[in-house]
Amino acid sequence: MSAPITVAYDGSQQSSDAVEWAVTEARHWRRPLRIITVSLALPPLRRDSQSDVTTAHNAVKDIAREMAEETLRKAPDLDVQYEVIEAPTAAGGLIPRSSTWEMLVLGTHGRGGFTGMLVGSSTTQVCAYSMCPVVVARKPYPESAPVTVGVDGSRGSRSAVGFALREAWLRDVPLNLVHAWRHPKSARDVDFAAGAELSDYLAADRQTVMTRSLAGLVSRFRDVPITRRSVQGGTRTVLLRESAHSSLLVVGARGRGGFTGLLLGSTSQAMIHHAKIPVAVVHGTETPSDGTRPPQ
Repeated sequence: MSAPITVAYDGSQQSSDAVEWAVTEARHWRRPLRIITVSLALPPLRRDSQSDVTTAHNAVKDIAREMAEETLRKAPDLDVQYEVIEAPTAAGGLIPRSSTWEMLVLGTHGRGGFTGMLVGSSTTQVCAYSMCPVVVARKPYPESAPVTVGVDGSRGSRSAVGFALREAWLRDVPLNLVHAWRHPKSARDVDFAAGAELSDYLAADRQTVMTRSLAGLVSRFRDVPITRRSVQGGTRTVLLRESAHSSLLVVGARGRGGFTGLLLGSTSQAMIHHAKIPVAVVHGTETPSDGTRPPQ
């Protein structure tokens, strides 16, 4: 059976928007759609309050069932099912199952989001530890616009390029490949920076990054028009600007500057917080070797 497009739903408007985006994505991928709701498995506060816990769980189940039924009415062509997961936290319920999903779609924040938080803590945790690509969906959804992907030569960005190429191919839109770069700043590089060979060196490095990011992938998606843009500036600023009119921004979970144990880099965090369009966070094949564990 094909891995489903999965969306987390908690009854909030943000998660309803995520379901809407996931419906379109399931059609693009021709995959089943799974609506997942996490019921927080908290022990009763009093001996006589077990019935309250059962009532709360049933209410959560009703929320998931009603959304699945509504989605099926709007999209009768899809295989739509729902599931309620019991776990101490939303992230702890989603992350262990993520290896069986094609992707996981989340809203910017759910019912537990605090005013002023652009992305909830559960969303950030899931983006960091998920074993499948995670899309943080936010309106508007400009379907006919290009897909933009940020590249820096890291393994994570190469995985992001593969995901972005497939997304562009499924949507029948162009792909924008964006690489941000800066001049050397260290004292060690001052003499070199003053030399005439600097521009040649930087140009060669940019070309290498672009070429390596696409190596072995383009042949599978020959019909996708690709624009390569190498832009001087900070990565976060460049990606936000270059993706402003895109249908989807794709980034690797960590880039070249990622520290061991930091599963979600500063660039990907900035994108899921501040981009005005849906953002996909894609992990590379590497696994943490420092004992870092996902939240329970």
